Amino acid sequence: ESWEERFEEHHHNSYVVRYATFCLCFGAEKEEAVKHMADKFGGEYADTERVAREIYKHTERLGTWKIRQQGDDEQKRYTSMRALLGWLGARYEMHHNTLSNQYEVRAINTGEKLYLDWTEVDTRVSNSLFVKMELENICTTQKKLDTVIRSNFSPEFNPMEEYLKSLPKWDRKTDYIAELAHRVTVMQTGGYRHTEEDFAYAFKKWLVNMVVCWVRPDVTNQSIMVFVGKGGIFKTTFFDHLLPPHLRKYFANDSTGDYKNKDFLQMCASKAIVCLDEFSCLRGKNLDSFKSNITKRNISMRIPYAEWDCILQNNAGFCATSNEIHIIDDDENRRFLIWRIEKIKSPIDFPFNYEGIYSQAVALAQEVIEKRRRGEPCDWVYWFTKEENEEIQRHNLYFRVNNYIAERINKFYRVPDADTPSEFCKFVTASDVMERICTNPAFRQSMSNKDISMFMEALGFKKIHRKTGNGWKVIEMRPDEIENNQKMDGSENIPP
Repeated sequence: ESWEERFEEHHHNSYVVRYATFCLCFGAEKEEAVKHMADKFGGEYADTERVAREIYKHTERLGTWKIRQQGDDEQKRYTSMRALLGWLGARYEMHHNTLSNQYEVRAINTGEKLYLDWTEVDTRVSNSLFVKMELENICTTQKKLDTVIRSNFSPEFNPMEEYLKSLPKWDRKTDYIAELAHRVTVMQTGGYRHTEEDFAYAFKKWLVNMVVCWVRPDVTNQSIMVFVGKGGIFKTTFFDHLLPPHLRKYFANDSTGDYKNKDFLQMCASKAIVCLDEFSCLRGKNLDSFKSNITKRNISMRIPYAEWDCILQNNAGFCATSNEIHIIDDDENRRFLIWRIEKIKSPIDFPFNYEGIYSQAVALAQEVIEKRRRGEPCDWVYWFTKEENEEIQRHNLYFRVNNYIAERINKFYRVPDADTPSEFCKFVTASDVMERICTNPAFRQSMSNKDISMFMEALGFKKIHRKTGNGWKVIEMRPDEIENNQKMDGSENIPP
């Protein structure tokens, strides 16, 4: 009667089905159970044995129920969703970190020893929470717990955006970003727009663009700040310390040089800064993949616990370091902001003023965005203009693998001083220069008039416009000058 079912006329079948099901689920041996039911009910219901054997065909249910022994707790019932949410909410904070694309938990009960700081909910953490719930008589399933965690119970959270919102307003007097840039001393290269002022200008644009990229899904930081120079001068350390200590886990250092694999895409979608250590000349498919991946606004990939591919934002700002000087051989190299570094003031001994740097970056970005919204002209923008991109390509000629073009030009020509009389100068075209410097026919196969023009401008030669064509004002080196430049004296140091 406790089943709300009685063994009576018109209910014999349903009663025997229920009885046999209980025997099966509680693990009663088949033949004993069938004999018992036949003896008990067979006199009034002739099909008892047949029905019992049909039920016992469901062998997957055998023994799935347990008989509660005396002294056990009351039989558990699954906890309601409302109670489950209440238990979790009283003990933990959870959020979806949109930068790392992970769910994180933090204990709010001061007596809790685990998860005092935000902790990624990986398999171990999820299992630990499940065990704790079971011990506290919160009866649920692992799947149900994971469903709750990966729902709107965990609000979205962008750690970079939260940090930027917490900053005080910039005083609009101190140029903190310029102060940061001046910690870096760049080598003088004799042209190529490679001065500390040029570096400070490019660095400010790169930094502000990166900050905007962290919080605006419609913006990607497509420029890569590259430091080249000898080791041990804090090149990588400088980039690592660009993030405040509590956000430094969002810095990634990649030295694989393989930009085609999934791990690189994962870094692009889950880090604030990605530093490409030991960066070198890229070629072929690796170069194509590199360009494609860093310029994508969104990245499609499968993340842990996800059943389908997810569309992730490309959050990262990119930087790179190298001990080599000539690291590019691609004509379209405007994405590379390369600087030859002489020294850097230690970020470890002299920490950065993070509040000042990032409050200024936020203010500069907001000013540009607001002016564009109102349709007003901007004196300064956080991206590189078409003219600036062309200047970057001329600047990068110094770092091209085939920099022998510049060496050949400097062998036969030099830039006139401002007060050099015109009678000592000569007008030459790109074809004239190529004819002069290509003493070996093999050179002609690896350079073009476009290469000559770019190097002449980068080396500082003044461009002259004539009806017959464009050219440059040069001083042509005499044979004796060329010979003297090739001689060495005993005072010159020869590197080991």
